[in-house]
Amino acid sequence: EKYKSTGIYSKLVTKKGKLVKAVYVDLPVGYRISGGTVLPKNMTEVPFFCVENKKSKACTIFIYYQFFNYSSYLTPIAVAQLFSPIYKRTVQTNLYFKTEIELINFYLRSLGVQIQPKHILTSNGIYPLSQMPKKSYEILGNNLIGYYDLLIGEVFMPPNGYSKTYVGALTFAYGKTKEDFQKAFGAMISFLYNPYWVSEITKFSFQEAKKEMEHSMWMWKEFRKTMDYINKLHHHSIKEWQIYQEEMARAASNILSDYTYIRDPETGEIFHIEDDAKEYWRDNENNIVKLFEPEEIDRKLLKTLGWRKMEYRLEGFGQW
Repeated sequence: EKYKSTGIYSKLVTKKGKLVKAVYVDLPVGYRISGGTVLPKNMTEVPFFCVENKKSKACTIFIYYQFFNYSSYLTPIAVAQLFSPIYKRTVQTNLYFKTEIELINFYLRSLGVQIQPKHILTSNGIYPLSQMPKKSYEILGNNLIGYYDLLIGEVFMPPNGYSKTYVGALTFAYGKTKEDFQKAFGAMISFLYNPYWVSEITKFSFQEAKKEMEHSMWMWKEFRKTMDYINKLHHHSIKEWQIYQEEMARAASNILSDYTYIRDPETGEIFHIEDDAKEYWRDNENNIVKLFEPEEIDRKLLKTLGWRKMEYRLEGFGQW
């Protein structure tokens, strides 16, 4: 069977001014390759692609699922999100998975694999770089073979908060017949990560992981402040009940989003914007300006030009 050498290009890593391939693939004649790389929220670049025709496919899929629960006797909250292989981005979901096996079976079904595979645990330990529990599995079924690795994060947030996260990758080959399966399997074993891309993306990952850890701790502290404030509102007046419900949902939603609130201290205006900068300012024409490296800017000069530094917080209500 003839194969054509191709690959998936990175969106981040360059060499001599040109984007490099993240993964090399041998594409069988009559097959197509789809996907690319994705940039999930608060994570580094991850390859996501399928080599397929109407009868078989070989894929590497990014796995991400996060569930958050707050067991308040007033208004219990449960929200979840996962990476969708259909939409190629993270989406909100009402699905709850008790185990990693349920989660992987869901991903397989979403990609057209309707058989129920056997999951064989091959490794169960601690990932040294993050100190998170890591599990590895092989999957076997009729004309199906594959494997997956998952980091599993479980956090208890006193007094009533709980969060569970699965992050990893699933690789598999599947065919409707034995011959179709053999072609898909040949494509799967050809998947080869570019060593240069791996080296560069690993450096970037360490930097992002440190930022994410600091951001998560800050978000939880802000959420606790929000909860304390909301409880005071509730006990103070029954009339505040509607405010309580709306702001609880908003605060919980912000934990799983990339948005925050900023306030103009001069006018009192509040804006809900994407949280992707270190500082936010308003120029003398009332435009919102994001500073990604504020330490390189002369803030005194900005003030002399009539610029105002915006106030910043997770929730948009209460006393600023």
